[in-house]
Order: sequence, then C-alpha cells, then structure tokens
Amino acid sequence: MLRAIYNKLAAVIAVGLLSSVTTQGAAVNTLYAFTGGADGAAPASGVIQGSDGNLYGTTPNGGASGFGLIFKMGLSGGVTDVYSFANGSDGGGPGGPLVQATNGNFYGATQSGGANNNGTLYELILPNTIIPFYSFSAGGLDSGSQLVTNSDGVSPVCGLVQGSDGNFYGTASGGGVAGYGTVFKITSGNTFSALYSFTNGADGATPLAGLVQGANGNFYGTTSAGGLNSFGTVFQITPAGQLNAFYSFANGSDGAFPQAPLVRGSGGSLYGVAAGGGVNGNGTIFTISPSGQVAGLYSFGGMSQTIPDTNTDGASPMALALGSDANFYGTASQGGNNETGTLFRITPGGAFTALYSFTALAPAILTNTDGAGPTGLIQANNGIFYGTTSTGGAEGNGTVFDISFTLSLGISLQYSGGQSVIQVSGLNGQGAVVVDASTNLLQWTPIQTNASATGQIQVVDSNAAHYPYRYYRARSQ
Repeated sequence: MLRAIYNKLAAVIAVGLLSSVTTQGAAVNTLYAFTGGADGAAPASGVIQGSDGNLYGTTPNGGASGFGLIFKMGLSGGVTDVYSFANGSDGGGPGGPLVQATNGNFYGATQSGGANNNGTLYELILPNTIIPFYSFSAGGLDSGSQLVTNSDGVSPVCGLVQGSDGNFYGTASGGGVAGYGTVFKITSGNTFSALYSFTNGADGATPLAGLVQGANGNFYGTTSAGGLNSFGTVFQITPAGQLNAFYSFANGSDGAFPQAPLVRGSGGSLYGVAAGGGVNGNGTIFTISPSGQVAGLYSFGGMSQTIPDTNTDGASPMALALGSDANFYGTASQGGNNETGTLFRITPGGAFTALYSFTALAPAILTNTDGAGPTGLIQANNGIFYGTTSTGGAEGNGTVFDISFTLSLGISLQYSGGQSVIQVSGLNGQGAVVVDASTNLLQWTPIQTNASATGQIQVVDSNAAHYPYRYYRARSQ
C-alpha cells in the first residue's frame, strides 16, 4: 500500500511540476535579406534542410529572369542561386517548398510556365540541373464559373510529399474536372496521375496546402474553401484516390480557410492552423484526433483597431512545425506588436506562448531589420529554428532568419519492481541534461548526467524503494 501511494504521489508531482519549462523568447537573427534582383524576392514558403546539412528554398519572384528561383544556404548564412526559372518549359513562380526524395534529388512545383503556362512539376539534381517532367494541361474555361477546367489541375502552390510507397503526392489549387483543384500522384518514375478533382461541394475547393501521410498510410490535407459551410475542409485520401472530406470548418472556434499543411504529433493526432475564424476572427490552431474529431486548440486574439492594428499573439497563422521537445512552433503572418507577424509555441494541450513579434516596417519603403509576414518554419539538426519572411528586411523583399528558443523538457515517470524509470524528452543537443532526485522538494541530488543528446533519454533510479517519497526533475546543465 505504501508503494502504491508513493508511486502515484511521486508521479503526479514530478509530471505536474516538471512537464514543461517556460520558453523564453529570443531575438531573430537575419541571415539574408533578398534584394528582389537575381537573388530572388518574396519567399512564399519556408526552407528545408537537405541531407548535406544546407538549407534549400524557393522564391516565386526575382531570379535571373524574374520568374523565381531555387536557393541554397548554409546554416550560418550565404545564399547561392541554384536555379533561376525562365517561365518556359521549366516553369515559373515556384511557391511551395522543396522535398528531398530518398534518391537524394529534390522535387517541387511551379505555379506557371510549362507547355501550357499552367505550371510544372520538376526534379532538381544538384548542383543545378532541373528536369521539368510534367506540364499541367491547357483545358478550357467553364462558361458558368469562369474557371479553368481540365483533367489534372492548374497552378500547384504547395510542396510535394513522398509517401511510404516511394511515390509523390500533391495538390493543385485550381483546374480539374470542376475547376476547383485536384489531388495528384507521381510515381518514382515521374509518371503523373490525377487522383481526385474537387467540386466545391461538401468535399471542398481550392487546396493550397500539401499533404501529410498518416500512420494508416492514407494522406490528409485541407481545402481553403468549400465544404458544407464554405469555410474549407479537412479530408483524407487513400493512395488510390478515394477521398473523404470528414470535416467542414464552421468559422467558429474551429477556424476557417486553412492554408497550411497539417503536422503529425504524438499519439496519432494531427495539428494545423486556419488563417481565419476563431473567437476573434484572426485564425486558430486546431487538432484532429486519430478518430477524426476536429477541435479548436487556440484562437488568436483580437486586434487593437488602431493604426497599426496590433495584438500580442499574432493573426492569420501560416505554418506549424513540430519541435524536438514535442511542442509545436509556428508563424502568424500578421498581428503582433507591430502588425508584422509573430512566432509562437503551443503545447499539444493548448498552452500558447507568443515568442517573438517582428519589428515595424518603415513607412513608404516598407523595410526593417528582421522581415515581416513570416511564412514557413523548421527546426534544423542543430536545434535552431529557421524561417522566411515574405516582405520586409533591408530591401523590403523578405528574409531568411534563424532563432533559438530554450526548448522545454518533458519528464515522465514509471515505478516498478522497486525502481523508478524516468524518461526525459525534448532534448535538442542543447548540452548536458541532469536528472535530480529529492525526498522533500528542497534538497536535490543529481542521479545521472547525460551528455548532449537529441530526442529522449531514460534514467533508472534503483534506490527508489528506499524512500517513502521520491521526486524527480530534469534540467539543462
């Protein structure tokens, strides 16, 4: 009986006190400011980290021909133009992020150009060879809706995802049989097939985000419009193309007009952001349970209704990324202290922290030091977060930045056979992590120190049975 009481009490106190450490904000470090010339302009999506450790991204504007480019960047800066699009057979206006395939090459999409000026799909072989292997078809103009209709889609603005079957999957924002966008597949041999055409009915319309593959092998995505309430949908689609739009946004606490890819969290849940809706109409963060239940996790705050129109947490969220501490980090493209956007953190349980507000833009010239309108965000293998802004910076054409946060450590406890097993998560190589034990929450004794690590570690306290009460904490040294 004593052991049962001890175990329950210790676990509750350890987890309750130490499951998270308050994240402290940090200043954005501008790594590069785009000039709008040959180096590109106005990145519309974030960067990815390649297997070589470098960052790769796209801009839809600028470049040698003015139709966008692919760039490469080291973790400490230094942008290199990998390829400038000419809006010919290669395409133009790459808006979404790249994806690196298992063969080491990169794949992406352009919104325009190609044989019919409706966009392309391409493969990038380093250092700078582009193979545009698919041009979206011409189609025709629907006399009623005045939308372009075809069999495959037009203007893909998202990134592709490589499925567990080795094929690539993506969405086109327009076109298709009804003109409201498509979901498509590309085999590893670069063979294209259209899987589904949206109708602007209960299934949704205008998908602007890429897909994510769930643990069940199916893909999940959102549409920015359509659905039962015309505020967008969440859908599931099988690799064979069977689509189920299982949720329609209501413009309530759940949100409206989702435009960013979903993110897989722990336990099979998915998380996402909606650019509109919520309690104040400024967007939401929402979660999707493994059973398909959608719930609003956080509503961004109301605006000041002044000039500038500000709030503390941001508005119109555009991206979400899973951190190594199992929390989510994201961007809001508007709002914040200066109406230029924010960076934020949210726990899986919904505890929100505004981490950074981008600085004000100078009148008329719309420049600042750190950028404005943040888009994508990733955590690199050095534990630092990297992102882009679509405007602002020294030249007003957007930036690439990095920012470091003090990530939270998670701790869980199990007691069995006279010993405690302590598991610490959220490690990101930030240095040594010390696990301490105490019998009174006043005096603490280190029981194990682990060198710099990532992910999680497990510590066993074989002396736990000797104490009626035993508490634990984890801290960075």
